[in-house]
Amino acid sequence: MIELKELLDTLNIDRKDDKKEEDTSEKLNLLMRYNKEKTRRVYSSEIRRFEEYARGKPLDEWTLRGFFDYLEKKGFSRNYQRNSWYALKKYFQAKGLPWVLDSKECPKVDRTKLKRKIKDITLTKDEMERMIDVVKKNGSEKEKVFLSLTTIYAVRAGEIVQLTEKDIDRERGVIHIQAEKGGEERYHLIPDEIKPYIYPWDFDTRLSYMRVLNIFKIILEKAGIKKKEGMGPHSIRRGVFTLLCSTGLPLMRVYDFGRWKRRKELGMLAEYDNPDFEEVDRLIFSKHPLLVAWR
Repeated sequence: MIELKELLDTLNIDRKDDKKEEDTSEKLNLLMRYNKEKTRRVYSSEIRRFEEYARGKPLDEWTLRGFFDYLEKKGFSRNYQRNSWYALKKYFQAKGLPWVLDSKECPKVDRTKLKRKIKDITLTKDEMERMIDVVKKNGSEKEKVFLSLTTIYAVRAGEIVQLTEKDIDRERGVIHIQAEKGGEERYHLIPDEIKPYIYPWDFDTRLSYMRVLNIFKIILEKAGIKKKEGMGPHSIRRGVFTLLCSTGLPLMRVYDFGRWKRRKELGMLAEYDNPDFEEVDRLIFSKHPLLVAWR
């Protein structure tokens, strides 16, 4: 009887462990749902490597430190170590465990050693105006939403896919954008020029990252712009800020509008300078080179 009880207890423990693994897997999928497919594969591989290393060890600060020391000694690149850092943060979050390492300890990449194989493309004012013109005349609702958001707010593709109905307040005329790449999420005013193009859209109709890329390609074709290697939705963001920086607007306000995180080089200025988002947007919209194209 005792042996049977022990067997049943063991089976119950196994079932509980399996359930925990399923829960962790489901939570990880939710946490990584907005990442690119390639990033998800990389993160999954790095998590598996950590699980192999940590087998039989407590999931605590010292196991984490030991793992990164292990990666360093094995000769893994700083870029791999950095990706592992972000992958394991999600892994610990999925398991309901605290992340105990300081962000300052995140492995740094020596960018002077990186060789960019593909030149980043910046779209010109003429190209973006052609895209706006063709979408206004003959664009789908998806294309109008995508292009109005990218050419006015310079949103990243990953920021578009995160938008939901909770992020847009049509009565107040504001939209909330969750910044990527460690940036500052913020509210933006919605200018009258683009309200007819974004208000009808149901933002709970989520667009995948691949869908956003496809929309960009379709608009290029409609506008008669040949897609070059290295050209993507981010080319619009580069183009918008290239134009904004040439308008004479205060660069700090352009910086705020771009939702970049305040850099430590700014020192106390970053702490004390705290402008109202509505004031920033009104200033930017007063000289935004592409706003008139949406009228």
